Amino acid sequence: MKAVERGCQQLIPSILKVLEDNSSIFAEPSLESHGLVRMPAGHVLLNTGSEEIGSLMWSRVLLGAQKYGWIVRVSPPQMGVPVNDIIIRVHIMPKNGNPIKNAK
Repeated sequence: MKAVERGCQQLIPSILKVLEDNSSIFAEPSLESHGLVRMPAGHVLLNTGSEEIGSLMWSRVLLGAQKYGWIVRVSPPQMGVPVNDIIIRVHIMPKNGNPIKNAK
């Protein structure tokens, strides 16, 4: 199933930085989906779209040539574990000093 068929919002591509070590990237935007890879904290990904499913916001990220995966932006709350940011959008500063902003 393609992201566009599910209503994935297409964005101007942005850069995301992984904040939580061992963050999973899934084949589909679902916690029950097959995990493709685990990313270490500090890894940078290209965000190509997003989708909200239930209470979770997912980002579609580029993994390779025509290969995409999904990463949840904020970890869901669990018993005794607070909600944690998993990724953060990185603003790129061009030479003129004005940050590049996404159209959103």
